[in-house]
Amino acid sequence: MTHVDSSAGRPVDGPTLALTCHIEKMLAGRRTATGPFTFGVLADTHIHIYGQWHAELVRRQLQGLVNGGADFGMLVGDLGSYDAVQPLDGMPARQTEVFLEVVRSVPDCPPLFMSMGNHDLDGDGKSGWLDALFPGVVKCLNGNGNDQFIYYSFSYGGCHFVCLDAHRRIAGSDRRRPFAPPDADCYLELPDEQFDWLEHDLSGHRDELTFVFMHEPTQQVECKKPYHMLCNRGRLIGTLARHRQVKWLFHGHTHHDSQIQSWGINICNVGRRCSQVVRVDGDEAILYDVAPAGTRSRRPFDDLGGRHRAQLKREGDEYVFHIAAHGDEYFGRKADVRGILRDAKLLAACGAVEPPGAKTMLAVDVPVDAKPAGTGQKLLGCVSTDFIVEIKEGMQFAYDVYVNPESVHDHVSLILLINTRDGRRYRRLVDQHGVAMAPERDDAFDAFDCLTAQDGSVWSPSLKGRATGRWYERRGDLGHLAGGWVVGVVAMVGPPT
Repeated sequence: MTHVDSSAGRPVDGPTLALTCHIEKMLAGRRTATGPFTFGVLADTHIHIYGQWHAELVRRQLQGLVNGGADFGMLVGDLGSYDAVQPLDGMPARQTEVFLEVVRSVPDCPPLFMSMGNHDLDGDGKSGWLDALFPGVVKCLNGNGNDQFIYYSFSYGGCHFVCLDAHRRIAGSDRRRPFAPPDADCYLELPDEQFDWLEHDLSGHRDELTFVFMHEPTQQVECKKPYHMLCNRGRLIGTLARHRQVKWLFHGHTHHDSQIQSWGINICNVGRRCSQVVRVDGDEAILYDVAPAGTRSRRPFDDLGGRHRAQLKREGDEYVFHIAAHGDEYFGRKADVRGILRDAKLLAACGAVEPPGAKTMLAVDVPVDAKPAGTGQKLLGCVSTDFIVEIKEGMQFAYDVYVNPESVHDHVSLILLINTRDGRRYRRLVDQHGVAMAPERDDAFDAFDCLTAQDGSVWSPSLKGRATGRWYERRGDLGHLAGGWVVGVVAMVGPPT
């Protein structure tokens, strides 16, 4: 069923309009239309996880919102986890019911609203948590509601609030994402339908300071979990950055706490054990930590945007964005993937080997076992995943690679992680010799899943016949991807066959 939001003249599907109307009506009597106000932010409350209940922790977090004077609280996903019913004091207890009991135990607890996390599909699914927080409001769900994306927005105090959802499950689907169960249709990415809605929603609220809430992070800074990032994060950041009123983006998922400024947006990863509030006064908003005693301390932000600007340097007739110029920036591991960069060293020279142009190089020394021809690639490492660079006409991707002459194989490469602007497929990126430099497929992919399924010789080409003195400069034109984004670089070594 499709409704129309008359305030913006845009179509709103499914539960979106119902949630918008319910929340705005609930908040209507809490304050006047103008003047300063405060809202709270919590993430990954996990009333139960890893075999333990965390009712007291959630109670302290909610009390922090009260102490901070929050008019309402935003929960950035993962209210529970795993089976809906868990043992408590020798009796079965439902997570949603325990969560509500904790909420009721906190005097003057403000209204709570949520964006969906991956664990909110566990147990009773999305419908269980929607019925708990918004009883009787969302009436068009099928069963547990996991086959729908639950995204919505509302306005309050002259500001706009947007909640996004990157998860859906459809039984029998063979489309998967990393760490997703076998029936996961969509995981860690926002679908086209939501981007269309988001564009309309933001266009209808251009004059309102806007806050966005999205469980999976678009950056991670201090948290080395690249597999947990939103796959089409470039497309999301690109969309938000085009709407200048969007100044704040909140994430959860990684259970770590950090704040950065980049792309014109304040981006906050919210940790599990903190209570945070945002004080809004006109166009100004300030993020605070709230201590148990009610005292507030202003949160500092790191200038990631400034760091990225420092990476862009003019060299002759070109502007060059240097990636990992001081060593690999992030690496990650998966059960079947070795982080090949974990022992990498940044060197100006190694014996008789010096990099071209007096640059530095990452020296990687990793033993590689032979694999039968056509078997999956298993040796990967993140060079960098925190930058998001829009692809423009004339842009190129270039690097030099050297392989030890004594090595039994010479399959090595750097792979770009790419988001297209509209999610469509794109033709393969190749270097000057026609050798592939990135997979040919749709956007929002996860390299650590996609690339491991490929024969290493496809993405990690041999240098034979191409290198000069064992150095091989690879250079590929990104012009046909203009309008999309590069969101990371992965190092790959192909095992010899």
